[in-house]
Amino acid sequence: MKSITHPPDCTTSVPRRAAVRCFPPWRWPAGYTLAEVLIASCVLLVGITAAAMLANSVILQEEANRSVAIAINLQEQAARLYHMGLSGPTITNLLPENCVSTATPGADAYYMAFSADSLRDISVLTNSASGASSNSFQVNASTNQIIFASGKSTNGTMIYRTNTILLLRPTNL
Repeated sequence: MKSITHPPDCTTSVPRRAAVRCFPPWRWPAGYTLAEVLIASCVLLVGITAAAMLANSVILQEEANRSVAIAINLQEQAARLYHMGLSGPTITNLLPENCVSTATPGADAYYMAFSADSLRDISVLTNSASGASSNSFQVNASTNQIIFASGKSTNGTMIYRTNTILLLRPTNL
């Protein structure tokens, strides 16, 4: 078993070269100095602040991702309804109530608009063993645009995103 040696008290003579502090037994140094505690507190405070800021930015990013996912889903549903032969105003009426007709929707609203149908000629080139052939036909074309709020900027104003897709369907619908 190791014996514990304590610093000598002031009554014993200590060589000058020995770097030992001279304290009486009841005043042996224990604990941390005020400077050490303040530095450790500052380091801990910086770490906690960084973690809080990271958590806040993760929450804001999750909200933005949720808004984008909902908007893309609404636009895909509208495209499916368009391919079934429904018109733009009918589709807008069928979609949930948070699809609005104003170009600057609120935080939980989505603006959706369809352009008028136009006829487009489409040519399809096919290769086969007998050679290449080209088929032409006409389709109805429309664009679908959705505008939605994807978050807030640092000064509190809404940030809007826009997504536009081209929709095609056969003319016989």
